[in-house]
Amino acid sequence: MLATALTTKPKLVLLDEPIGGLSPPEVKEFVALVQKINQELGLTIIIIEHLMKVLIKLSQRLMIMENGRKIAIGPPLEVTKDEKVIEIYLGRGKHA
Repeated sequence: MLATALTTKPKLVLLDEPIGGLSPPEVKEFVALVQKINQELGLTIIIIEHLMKVLIKLSQRLMIMENGRKIAIGPPLEVTKDEKVIEIYLGRGKHA
């Protein structure tokens, strides 16, 4: 489906949970593919995903949302250190 979308020469690609159902080796290949597409074609790629390790590898900016509200936005490593993100998204604190 990604290849089909790229044939239209988009400026923006939205991927909604693209790694669902992939094995760890397939996830690694997919991450490499998305990085290559971003670098070689200069596309903006927005990814909706729950696997934080993948988001950190792929993102230049990361936004975490809960119930439709923005919790944090910024560089991935900075966002993952945000107390609200840790509490709500990563499951520590009162939500753990």
